Amino acid sequence: MQKSWGAILFGLGFVGVAASGTLAGCGGGGVRPDVTNDDGEGDGGGGSGSNDGGRTTVDGGDGGTKELDPSCSNTIKDVTETDVDCGGTCGECIDGKTCSAATDCLGGACIGNVCATPNCGNAKTDPGETDVDCGGSTCRRCTTGKSCKAATDCVSGTCNAGQCSCPAGMQIAARKDGTNYCIDEIEVSKFAYNQFIKAGVLPATQIDACKTANGTFTPRDAWIPSNSYPTGLATSDVALAFNYSLPVHYVDWCDAYAYCAWAKKELCGSTNGGAADYTKGKDETADAWYNACSGHGDLQYPYDTSSYNRNACNGGQGVGAPSDDANAGPRQVSPPRSGYGAVGSKDEGIYASVNGSLTGTYAETDINFKTCVGGFTKIYGMSGNVAEWENSCESDSATAKCRARGGSYKTGVDNAAGMRCDDLSRTEQRVPPMPVGGAEDVLKDIGFRCCVF
Repeated sequence: MQKSWGAILFGLGFVGVAASGTLAGCGGGGVRPDVTNDDGEGDGGGGSGSNDGGRTTVDGGDGGTKELDPSCSNTIKDVTETDVDCGGTCGECIDGKTCSAATDCLGGACIGNVCATPNCGNAKTDPGETDVDCGGSTCRRCTTGKSCKAATDCVSGTCNAGQCSCPAGMQIAARKDGTNYCIDEIEVSKFAYNQFIKAGVLPATQIDACKTANGTFTPRDAWIPSNSYPTGLATSDVALAFNYSLPVHYVDWCDAYAYCAWAKKELCGSTNGGAADYTKGKDETADAWYNACSGHGDLQYPYDTSSYNRNACNGGQGVGAPSDDANAGPRQVSPPRSGYGAVGSKDEGIYASVNGSLTGTYAETDINFKTCVGGFTKIYGMSGNVAEWENSCESDSATAKCRARGGSYKTGVDNAAGMRCDDLSRTEQRVPPMPVGGAEDVLKDIGFRCCVF
């Protein structure tokens, strides 16, 4: 049974960072560029005279060379050098010589103040790397599960107990090859999205497919989070905390893509990052969202291999159902209507992902609809509630159709096919046209979640 919202968290400084952290968790991120390996014979020992630490000539910038100062071959470590006759104002040092920066080194790397030639593709853990071909100052950042010494060693920006791990609010999704990526444990909340809005990201910074089509990141409706409903909650602060905890919806694909990028994550697409192949939405090796929902393709629903449970996820139980309906799923009798959006509001039918707070913090015990879990541990709501945009579109055009996965509260509790992980029936234009003539906005029931690869 879920907690009543009147009994939530007060004081509102509720602190809960068990497995989850905050509704606005922003992963660390970024991937270093590939480092080109120097597998040639050059050892930096060329040149004349007694200079055995570096070179007596350097590239002159016009295809030729220029002579270095005579002090660069005097077999003495001068104050402008990092080692004997090399580094600093002299030629680059060979591997093993002392350095203070990568520019001092012929091999292109200065690791622990020692010159080295990085080899980030030899399937070994070399000096300066924290795991095989990753980590440290020269190679790519390491993926989840790899060894690390600092957050900067990890794609996720999180290093715990010497191992790269998912950022707060994200969980591990395993690929079939045994490697991992991270995915948000719940759908992006209104609290989290509000942090993005307040950050003032400019629409002009969007990718090309969105620049002309999407002039604002503000959701089309059900915004801003209200502090006045549902009625029956103890105070306006409790009402605001409740509304912060609802999944954001009325967002287009470009909004979702920009939010994930701002949060140093990605809109879930390919299992290796970037866009998923639009034709492979049911391929667990190619589509990150499907892989996470289906647990390597083994599950039809995130919670079961084949059997549909109409009460496990929010397929619309809260729409027009009496508050004491035995089939209405995990909610309590009114007032208030537990975790469903207020009757008559644009949030009606959507269930709060967590029993949250004004600061966006929550604990695992505060996650709602826990029966809607899978296909990996502690990933919730991949079926129903709001459909989820993924980075899988038919083309790069601004008007291209993109997939929205997992069904929603509008799918209907008896529509088993529409709640399946492999359902591909829902596509919408990247930025759908505004509804006309009183038509319902197709974005009403679409939200999203992010990944880190």
